[in-house]
Amino acid sequence: MASGARSEIQDQLANLKSYYARLTDRERMIFMGVFAGGVIFVLILIYSIFLASNASIKEEIRKSRKSYNDILALSKEYKAMQSTVQDIDQLILRTPKNFSLATELESLAKQNGIQIDSVKERKGPPHEFYVENQVVVGLKEVGLKSVVDFLYDVENSRKLMRVSSLEIRRNFKTPQLLNVNFIVSTFQGL
Repeated sequence: MASGARSEIQDQLANLKSYYARLTDRERMIFMGVFAGGVIFVLILIYSIFLASNASIKEEIRKSRKSYNDILALSKEYKAMQSTVQDIDQLILRTPKNFSLATELESLAKQNGIQIDSVKERKGPPHEFYVENQVVVGLKEVGLKSVVDFLYDVENSRKLMRVSSLEIRRNFKTPQLLNVNFIVSTFQGL
């Protein structure tokens, strides 16, 4: 079969040579010009295909680098969050089972010269990994500096306590004093 195909190709080439030999000089020049133009056109076509594929590959590489950098940034963010979660877990584990949020808040209030007007303990919303306890605290006729110092001490306590809601209103009897209501949450492991 290969020898048959080779023979056929040789026959075609022989026909092409005889056809070329019958051409006049002018027709040969035209044929050579068309042939050279065709070869140049094919070379330009191949070159443009390579350029297009090269540009496409460069774009894919650029996108891949961007994706890689995004993945690295997300990885760093994930590690930072994981570290924060571990720190919070450690704080939760250090909170004793008999910890009383209301007692702790009253102690911090006394340190800041504040008298707590009302304290209501309640359960926080359910969570999968921990138990949230909340205390609703009401303060009446307190100064701004005392409130700021007290809330700072609550947030920066060695015990895990967070102010989750805060409402401040001016006292109508004494306008330079405030009435404050806020919710403090603490967390314990299951």
